[in-house]
Amino acid sequence: MKVLHLIDHFGLGGAQAQLLDLLETRGPQIDATVWTLRDVALPSAVERLRSTRVPYRTLALSKRSPLG
Repeated sequence: MKVLHLIDHFGLGGAQAQLLDLLETRGPQIDATVWTLRDVALPSAVERLRSTRVPYRTLALSKRSPLG
């Protein structure tokens, strides 16, 4: 099963921590990808994300962008 996770950013927050926990415990049948709207990330969050080997991309939208 393919799953796309879309989140605002990987800064400090409960949703970010919850998504990282979910990615770390996913089963092998889940093919996950993560996209963020903004290019904001804590180094510790990026390190955890890399350890999951889940592809990670950002749209790098401004906080003031109407698209975000």
